[in-house]
Amino acid sequence: MAVPDLNDIEAFMTEAGGGASEDAEAVAAEAGRDAPEVIAVDSAAGSMKHCLLVPLMVDGVRLSEVTMRMATLGDIDDWGSGALASNRDLLARLTGLHPAVLRGLRHVDSDAVIRMFEAAVPAFVIDGIERGQTS
Repeated sequence: MAVPDLNDIEAFMTEAGGGASEDAEAVAAEAGRDAPEVIAVDSAAGSMKHCLLVPLMVDGVRLSEVTMRMATLGDIDDWGSGALASNRDLLARLTGLHPAVLRGLRHVDSDAVIRMFEAAVPAFVIDGIERGQTS
């Protein structure tokens, strides 16, 4: 049996415009039950933080750090299928920040956030972005 290339987006996608989460729902529907609710036991596990060197004011509230969670397979499916409008939308989803806030980061901070992003997603996502693939 061949070992799948886990750095290949196609290995995670089942068809254009559809991802594994839709397949799980289809399998559950065929079994006559709803898809199970799946939540992380510790949603902060594996998250990363960067203390901003140039803090921002966002709607009158001081933003002094950016926290990024690890991507889920669902996040990657949404990026690969085009369900997210842009690569920045994936970054926004992982940080919980609006894309406009991310655009407001100064270079010294945005560089650190991009390094966290590179650690939070599979290598094939970074390769795709470097090749010009948008979500």
